[in-house]
Amino acid sequence: MIRAMMWMQKVVFDMCWSFLIAPDGDPGFITSDNPVSLFGPPGVAAQGAYFTFPVSRDLCLFAKHRPGTPQAILRMNAAKVREVNKGTISRADTQLYAPFESPKVQELLNSVVSARGKPKRVMIKYGQVVEEGL
Repeated sequence: MIRAMMWMQKVVFDMCWSFLIAPDGDPGFITSDNPVSLFGPPGVAAQGAYFTFPVSRDLCLFAKHRPGTPQAILRMNAAKVREVNKGTISRADTQLYAPFESPKVQELLNSVVSARGKPKRVMIKYGQVVEEGL
């Protein structure tokens, strides 16, 4: 476990870190009880993978494998902010946090929740993992 953690730490450290800024007048970024969203190919070490971490309604950390690329502050358009918010919503375990009310965010939440299907709980029964619908 410690070797895996040390390897992961280096992978994340070597990523290019940038700040995403929401446009003026936009409701901005939301966050959740599980705010880090991984996009692209599976696994944080995969080329093309990137992740986001909303810090406030106006600011989001962004990390991607881009060797030799300097860190930057990137101004986003509303569509890109919604893309980050959709990732945040899809990764949420049970709670979302938004400092505003937005019909668009509610629509995103509704579409993600309806696509998830019925929640399940994982249990161990007689040494075997089983899933049961709630």
